[in-house]
Amino acid sequence: MSMHASTLSPLVSLLQQLRIVPKEWGEERWIVNRNYCGKLLILKKGYRCSLHHHRIKDETFYVNKGRVLMECGGNTVVMAPGDALLIEPYVKHRFTGLEDSEIFEFSTHHEDTDSYRDELSGRVDLSSLLVPASEFEKSTQPRSGALNYSEKGAI
Repeated sequence: MSMHASTLSPLVSLLQQLRIVPKEWGEERWIVNRNYCGKLLILKKGYRCSLHHHRIKDETFYVNKGRVLMECGGNTVVMAPGDALLIEPYVKHRFTGLEDSEIFEFSTHHEDTDSYRDELSGRVDLSSLLVPASEFEKSTQPRSGALNYSEKGAI
């Protein structure tokens, strides 16, 4: 059964354009920002976002492509495709591109006023990072992993 354009018009009116937000470390592609938020983060190798936290926002990062060094609540982990990380409010965090990467962010509503930065975004010398060689050299094949960080640390 085929659908005619007149049948699709209510659906088509719901389509929206992505909001592209350029960042020093790459860009955010905002898919939706209602009472929930969905973004695709394009992270360049050798760049990192600011070290920051949110008082309200609760967010989960899912690595779709590449390798990402995630600093979260005083801990450091290398994330690969298939890894997910929940970050609760008040947990300081920052991600760094060990490779060109794609990260999906799923969160509560995003408000710019709810980002509290301790250090700014920018380029970083990857050789200066404390990343075990075994972690950096691992395959980029998808793996299944879930991590959860709250004010209390890893759960």
